[in-house]
Amino acid sequence: MLDTDRIALVLGGVTGREVRYYAGAKWTSPAPRLVQRLLVEAFERNGRLDGAAEESAGIYPDYRLMSDLRRFNTRMTGGASAPTVEVELALRLVDLKTGRIVAFTAIGHDCPAAGSGLPQVAEAFETAMGDVLARATAWSLDAMAATRS
Repeated sequence: MLDTDRIALVLGGVTGREVRYYAGAKWTSPAPRLVQRLLVEAFERNGRLDGAAEESAGIYPDYRLMSDLRRFNTRMTGGASAPTVEVELALRLVDLKTGRIVAFTAIGHDCPAAGSGLPQVAEAFETAMGDVLARATAWSLDAMAATRS
């Protein structure tokens, strides 16, 4: 459901759900790739690291942050008039010298959209992603610092 450039709309609760997609609306790339790029940009903007890059960049870092996109969709439940955006990342920090996972967390944020139109949905995605990215970078930097102590 998430490995697409289409914007997913989940109807119903966690069990017994139906997935639809917003007509004529697409992300710039499939959601996992888009989120990976946003995560790298968040680390670059943070400025506390010497560098951050996607795995394909060919650099040899001390740590690898492995991310798993668990939720990146909108959800309509019950009699709601507007969807809620759901974003969740699972993060594993790997020490590349030892190959060990040194820290794990899952970070999520749900943000109700102000309306059902695409501009309101996009704004809710921006709010949810901004929160998740800020928390993900802070957690990662704290986890790296803790492994060095």
